[in-house]
Amino acid sequence: MKFRQVSFVAILCIGIGWGLPTQEARAQEAISRTSSDFARNSIFLELLGNGLLYSLNYDYKIFNHLSARAGGMYLGVNERNTDQRVSLLMVPIMANYLVGNGSSRLEVGAGLTVGRAGGNIDTGDIDQGTFGLFTSTIGYRLQPTDGGFLFRIGFTPVFTGSGVLPWAGLSLGGTF
Repeated sequence: MKFRQVSFVAILCIGIGWGLPTQEARAQEAISRTSSDFARNSIFLELLGNGLLYSLNYDYKIFNHLSARAGGMYLGVNERNTDQRVSLLMVPIMANYLVGNGSSRLEVGAGLTVGRAGGNIDTGDIDQGTFGLFTSTIGYRLQPTDGGFLFRIGFTPVFTGSGVLPWAGLSLGGTF
């Protein structure tokens, strides 16, 4: 009888001893994932991508797995010694879901790129109109949780009235 009690107590102590470090590590992991001290802000230059040619962007991590982004691209072309000019302004506005934990994540996003084109050429004025294009992102994002270098690469299709324009983008920047 005494042997059974000692065996039960020994097994219980070993089990508790084994479980404590695991529970402590899980608790610290949960705290770090829900903590508000991870790097929330990013500024980056995206080549091609949701701004079509390039865009300078600001991204804010609302939660660990959700971010919002806005950017801008301007292209103005003036012909020398003439009054010919063409301009294009693009503003991508996106919501992104970051899959996974840590610095290396899958990024899935959707949004709207608002644009305005205008100018004049030999044939007359180009219609200065505002338009919107639905866009999305699926790609890889390297964003250190404690700040530093940001790298993004992905497939960024643009949805127009006449179909889907397959597109891609590459981003470099910083997180703080």
